[in-house]
Amino acid sequence: PEPEPAPEPEPDFEPLKLNAEQLARARKVQPLVVQASEDFGVDANLINGIIWSESKFNPKARNRSGAKGLMQLMPITARGMAKKLGRRVRVYDPEFSIQAGTKLLSIMLERFDGDVELALFAFGRGGGRVRGWQANGETEMPAGVQKFIAKVRRGQKTFEMLGFPAV
Repeated sequence: PEPEPAPEPEPDFEPLKLNAEQLARARKVQPLVVQASEDFGVDANLINGIIWSESKFNPKARNRSGAKGLMQLMPITARGMAKKLGRRVRVYDPEFSIQAGTKLLSIMLERFDGDVELALFAFGRGGGRVRGWQANGETEMPAGVQKFIAKVRRGQKTFEMLGFPAV
């Protein structure tokens, strides 16, 4: 029989370059990230990757679409997660944002049978969009979604390499 071809070598990984302020902000919220990771069974550095991608660890971040806070939750999503958590909505509060965002991610991970890529697609665009994409039999995720997932995964790997979640 033919020998199997060698697997393609992984492209050289280029870790994120964080400045001192970004690293300090990231370190500051690690106790909150660890708590959310434990509360919802989500990898702490996946949470860090999302926070990095969404807000660069700026708790006051907001975007043109109306998403706010560390994990850039839309107002309606933040309200829904607050209700599930039995809490008041406080999108700019790092503890609320991390708890609510991680709760949302855990729901998406459960909904999509632990598939991190689909859960990230749903986190960024909504679970209904993923269901519609699946229903249409599409195999390639939208370019913007692929870019988001790659950015989160790069952040996740960078924070692992930096020894996060260091508390």
